[in-house]
Amino acid sequence: MQKTFIEELREEFLRQKTYKIVKKMIPQKETDPLMLFGQIEQLTSKINPKIIKKDILSFLKKFSPAIYKELNSMTKTERALQINVYQKILAIVLSYERTEKISFRVRNRFSQLLSKTDFPEDITLNQIAFPFPGFFLEIEENYMESEGLKINEGLMYISIKKDDPLIYFSLNLIEKAENHYVVPWSIDIELKETDTLLDFFNKLVEENRKKQIESSKIGAELGILITKENSAEMEKVHEKIKDNVRALINLILYINHINEDIIDISQIPKKLKEKKEYYQKKDPKKLEKIKRQLQTYPKVYLIGQKTSELVEKEIKKAGSPKKPHWRRGHIRYYDPEKERKRKFKKQWTFVRPTLVRGKTEEPKEYVL
Repeated sequence: MQKTFIEELREEFLRQKTYKIVKKMIPQKETDPLMLFGQIEQLTSKINPKIIKKDILSFLKKFSPAIYKELNSMTKTERALQINVYQKILAIVLSYERTEKISFRVRNRFSQLLSKTDFPEDITLNQIAFPFPGFFLEIEENYMESEGLKINEGLMYISIKKDDPLIYFSLNLIEKAENHYVVPWSIDIELKETDTLLDFFNKLVEENRKKQIESSKIGAELGILITKENSAEMEKVHEKIKDNVRALINLILYINHINEDIIDISQIPKKLKEKKEYYQKKDPKKLEKIKRQLQTYPKVYLIGQKTSELVEKEIKKAGSPKKPHWRRGHIRYYDPEKERKRKFKKQWTFVRPTLVRGKTEEPKEYVL
């Protein structure tokens, strides 16, 4: 089984002296990536510059070979930017290591389906369950193209903190592009439990737009001119962001309220699993030790595989229709209190998008 993006990053940092030093110096209870990044920036001056330089070069050589080759010709500002990137990714990996090491992996096809799926806009956030206080979400397989650059994988760390009646939602993103990383960035928004999913969507999209403007300003400082052409490109990216935000919200709903197409693909040794099963019945004391060992392994779940395969079969069956289009899907929520007259097997239902093959054939709805 191929390693996930976060597992590759973790494997690299666990070997590094900088990571080990930072891990010891920052209190164990700190898990928030933003707070960790601030502390890592402050600690940099206390670590031997030779150690940091060696670790950054090792990181760039493995994950950003194009940037590694250009280091000698970079300006002081551009090099400082690479140090900043390294520190942000280090903070995210340290956060992952200190939490439950849970990540959900999403193939491109399923992400596209969810971007074409409408969510129930009037549902308030107090009706939504988030899977964990913090978790990673990986979207793979060229899920976005920006200014001709293919993004191979997107890694998001999502954290939710509740302080009644407020909800603090934080999203940290690293995009893995061809031979180098796009600078990681973060979005932090404050929500109320009475806010709707539409409020959630609008705030995430607006914060994305602000980040775009900030990126433009940084580009101008580095001498990158903002022309009409790449300004129009930014608008296209903004529209794509709306699709990605819609997919993100639907994924959160799917993980918590649908969860019929989630496969555990964690790479935990078979012997350790067998020991757990054995000691569950024979020796509860030794079971605790096995559980602690299991916690050291990342937990990885693949979402939407069966649905994606079903859609692929439909597309192949359709051939090359003259006027194909997608009929939007939707996630439904039935409130038992408001709709007492009807009987429901489930409160949440996913009606996936359907490929319509011209005018002669009526589209079918598949409820999963």
